[in-house]
Amino acid sequence: KVDEDGNITLTYPDDVDPDSITTDKITVKDENGKDIPVIFEKQPDGSYTAQVPPGTDGTVKVEVPVGSYDDLTGNPGLIGKGEGPVDTTPPQVTVKVDEDGNITLTYPDDVDPGSITTDKITVKDENGKDIPVTFDKQPDGSYTAQVPPGTDGTVKVEVPAGSYDDLTGNPGLIGKGEGPV
Repeated sequence: KVDEDGNITLTYPDDVDPDSITTDKITVKDENGKDIPVIFEKQPDGSYTAQVPPGTDGTVKVEVPVGSYDDLTGNPGLIGKGEGPVDTTPPQVTVKVDEDGNITLTYPDDVDPGSITTDKITVKDENGKDIPVTFDKQPDGSYTAQVPPGTDGTVKVEVPAGSYDDLTGNPGLIGKGEGPV
């Protein structure tokens, strides 16, 4: 079994000899057929688990080859295959500041809209002083704010890591943007 978070679980039948299981010939590949390096670990329930590396996206295919395990009477195990969609890449917000003092935060399409928090976003002037703004959600899913009138110079905006998640629960990366106002 392969889940969206990249967790792989191999479950063997009850009549498998646990001492016969070898994981070194198990293949894990991405949708292009490229090997994905993983390490399988035996669990207390007899299953084996592994985790694909961060940044793996797309269909992951797992193949347990014939003969990599035996049943209690010595019969070699049959081939086992599984696959599933994986998303372990964190989302990245885009931050834009235009010369009129408009700030636009654009989140990727796979961001969970309910996970977005704007209370920890910082907006500062070129001297590092906080600029008070209020972000408003737009119909297209972006968030916008306007710096107060009279603000001049470079405005720097930082969206903290973890202030939004994608639909599979990957926490968002830090987002930064700046521009002259």
